[in-house]
Amino acid sequence: MASSATSFRSLSLIGVSLLRITAAAQGPEQLSLALTANGPTEMAIAWASMDAWSTATSGSVTWAPTASPGDTASASATTHTYTGGLGWTGSIFWATMTDLTPSASYTYTVESNGNRSAPFTFHAAPLPNASATARFAVLADMGTIELLGFEVAAELIKEHSANPFDISFISGDLSYATVDPPNFEIQQLWDAWGRQDEPFAATAPFMMTVGNHESSPGTITNASGTFPQEFAAFTTRWQMPQNGRGNYYFYFDYAPARVVTLNTEEDYSTGSAQWNWIEATFAATDRSTYPWLFLSLHRPIYSADADEENAHIPGGALSVALEPLLLKYKVDVVFEGHQHCYDRTASVYNGTVMGLPDASGTYTSPPATIYINQATSGAVMDSKFITPTPAWSLVRGTTYGFGRMTLATEGASRTLRYEYVSTNGTVVDRWAIVKSAA
Repeated sequence: MASSATSFRSLSLIGVSLLRITAAAQGPEQLSLALTANGPTEMAIAWASMDAWSTATSGSVTWAPTASPGDTASASATTHTYTGGLGWTGSIFWATMTDLTPSASYTYTVESNGNRSAPFTFHAAPLPNASATARFAVLADMGTIELLGFEVAAELIKEHSANPFDISFISGDLSYATVDPPNFEIQQLWDAWGRQDEPFAATAPFMMTVGNHESSPGTITNASGTFPQEFAAFTTRWQMPQNGRGNYYFYFDYAPARVVTLNTEEDYSTGSAQWNWIEATFAATDRSTYPWLFLSLHRPIYSADADEENAHIPGGALSVALEPLLLKYKVDVVFEGHQHCYDRTASVYNGTVMGLPDASGTYTSPPATIYINQATSGAVMDSKFITPTPAWSLVRGTTYGFGRMTLATEGASRTLRYEYVSTNGTVVDRWAIVKSAA
C-alpha cells in the first residue's frame, strides 16, 4: 500500500500542476456555500486562505440583495487551521449570512487578511413547500485527477452556468487526497478539489456526506487551543448543518425534500447513537411538507459490484440495520457511493423485488426504497459485477458522470425525474418516480 500511495502522491502533484489549479495569491479561495440548521433565512459560507494561521487576522462576509446592491449586511468569520496527513499551513474561515429572504437572489464577497474575493451570486433556499420544484446535482467518489473528477466538475459547471442547479450533494469520498486512508493524505489535493468545485459551490449550496477516504486524523487549532481531530480536513474545511453530530451526520431540507446523511465509518447498528438519531429524524419528518425523503450515505446498502460483495447485498450489516427503518418511514431513495460504478435497483426490501419501473423507467408509487449509486464522479472505475445479476439490480454502468434530479408537482402527482449524465453531456440512464400528491 505504501508504494502505491507514493506513486499516487507523485502523480497527484504532477496532475494538479497540469490542471493549473493554483492558489489565489493569499486571497480567499475555495468558497463553498452550505445550508444551516436554521432554515432558509441563513446560508453558511466557508473559504480558505493560503496565509499561515499564525499570521491570519480577521475575516468577514458582506452581502446584499442582488436587486438592491446598496442594502448591505456583513458578518464576522471564525478562523481556524488544522494539521493532517503530509501537512498544511493555510487558514479556514466560516461565516453565516443571516436574515435572508427565502428564494431571493443575493450577491456577496468574502474578505480575509485584507484580501477580498470576487463577487458571487446565489439564491437563498425557498420556504418548505411540498409543491415546489427543485433541481439537484448528485455526486459520489469524485476527486480531482484520480482519475477524472476535474472532467466531471467541468461538465457540471457547464450545465450549472446554463441552467443552474439549486443545490448539489456528494455521497462521500470527496477529494481523494489519499487513496490509502488514513495514510499519506496530501492536503494540497483538498485545495485543488476546493478550487475545482468553486464555480458551482460558491453559487449554490454544496452538501457533503463523509466517506472512508475522509478518515485521516490530525489536529485543529483555533482561538481556544489545539485539539486532536478525527477526519481533520473534512470537519474543519466546511461546516454542515449542526443538527446531528457535527459534519459526521446531519440532515438538510430544500423545498419539497429532506435529505438525511449517515456516517458509514462509525457505529450505525440498531440501537447505536447514530441509528437512534436517524430514526428520530425520519419520525419527525412531516411528509405533508417534505413528500420526498432521501438518505445519503457512502458505503452502499445495495450494489451489484462484485468487490466487497457481502457488505452490500441483503443480509449485510447496513441492510440489517437500516432497511427496516427505510421501509417503516417510506424513504424514497438512498444515494450511495464507495463502489466505483453506477447502480439503479428495483423498489426492493431485503432482496425481494417489491416493484419495477415501466418500459420508460418510471416507478409508480413504489412500495419500497430505490437505491442509486452515483460513484461515477471521477474515481478510477474497474468494476466487475455480480453474476448472475441479482433480480433487484436493474441498471449498472461505468461511464464517468453525475446525476441531475428534478422534483416537481405535475397535476395531481409528485414527480422525481433523474438523469445520469456523462462528461460529454449525454444521458446514460433516465428514470422517474411518480406518486400521488394527495
